[in-house]
Amino acid sequence: MKIAAIFIIAAVLTLGATASAEMSGDVVKIGDLLARVLETPGHTLDHISYVFDADKALFAADTLFSIGCGRVFEGTYPMMWDSLLKLRALPDDFKLFCGHEYTASNVKFALTVESDNPVLKARAEQVTRLRAENKPTVPTLLGEEKKANVFLRADEPSVAAKLHMKGASAADIFGELRERKNKS
Repeated sequence: MKIAAIFIIAAVLTLGATASAEMSGDVVKIGDLLARVLETPGHTLDHISYVFDADKALFAADTLFSIGCGRVFEGTYPMMWDSLLKLRALPDDFKLFCGHEYTASNVKFALTVESDNPVLKARAEQVTRLRAENKPTVPTLLGEEKKANVFLRADEPSVAAKLHMKGASAADIFGELRERKNKS
């Protein structure tokens, strides 16, 4: 029940919050729940995410999705990559809550880049099963996302090689991934 409350509270907070009203480092308290605010621009310039440290939960809204990430509307690709790095730095045992259930679509795209990633393939099977049972694919563990989410892996040499971008910056590789996803 507490995790459901975190999701609902974070969603409500995000709908009414902007980075100018709540800045990185601020703490939001609702009842006995505490959320640390992280500025995560890229999707929009004032996008924020909430970190519930005591509950080991992240509400990333439209920055990070299960096996995906948000489109870059107002920010830049380097800005979004930096935001993803902030989220990737959180502990592996944190549960990721995101703003949308796009996991099946994200898996389909990610497999076009990393079809040989065993963690991604296992997640793809899990997602197929969960969606067939009409069950959600989120929350998921951040540690699993770090291994399977190609957008969090833009600094991995194997991802650069798959994109024929050896030697490119991680931000440029991320940008190429996002452009390809936009067209998929």
